[in-house]
Amino acid sequence: MGLAQTPEAPAPAPTAADKAVDIDPDGDLYLHVPDTDVASTLWKFRVCSAALRRRSPVWKQMLFGPWKERKPTSSDKDWIVELFDDCPQAMQLILHIVHGNFDMVPPLLHSLQQLHDLLVVAHKYDAVNIIKPWSQKWSSIAQAFVLNVENLVMSFYIAWELGDESLFVRRLQDIAVHSAIDEKGRLVLKKKSGTLFARRLTEVVLEDVEHLGPQDILVSSRHRTCQTNLQVQLDYAMPPSWVVFIQAC
Repeated sequence: MGLAQTPEAPAPAPTAADKAVDIDPDGDLYLHVPDTDVASTLWKFRVCSAALRRRSPVWKQMLFGPWKERKPTSSDKDWIVELFDDCPQAMQLILHIVHGNFDMVPPLLHSLQQLHDLLVVAHKYDAVNIIKPWSQKWSSIAQAFVLNVENLVMSFYIAWELGDESLFVRRLQDIAVHSAIDEKGRLVLKKKSGTLFARRLTEVVLEDVEHLGPQDILVSSRHRTCQTNLQVQLDYAMPPSWVVFIQAC
């Protein structure tokens, strides 16, 4: 009698927390993106590796270079790449654009956070240029009056990534007016928000913000302020020192 063969264990079935999204139903690559907000939730995007290679130099190097993410040599294994610290909703929209699924691209975005997250992911994969056809409409949400520090910081980053000079200057003015040097020599943004009868002061250390944009401008401003010990003064709503930094960009 021959030896009985042990059957191979079946592939694990998707759990209730998994979200399978077929960006390309015939795609040869699966991108697994853990949800940054919902624990134990994994987004699984089926995509075309060639589409990613054409639109992103980062994905081109990652998928077709000498890295662990390259296609498995064994034909019986699925090509799976895990991407960490990415907003899955932003990733989904970027992948639809990359694959030409323009009917899945909204004409407007719902929130400043949504646009900010989209640009963070696009910047990571050097693919900000792919959203240019929608950038003018989408950036309109960042043009609105800023009520709090968080929105101000996000709006500043959005202006930098999209190359919106007018919005960038306005947000830089806001930062200059509402920022100060603390006892540790850090540039701190302080702004009140809320209703007239329930206002609160929020503080953000700008050097600690991961996605802000031109950090060199802010660091240079901090050094200049420390050296001269001048208070913020307005010249057409902008301190002269900031004008120098803008012109130097």
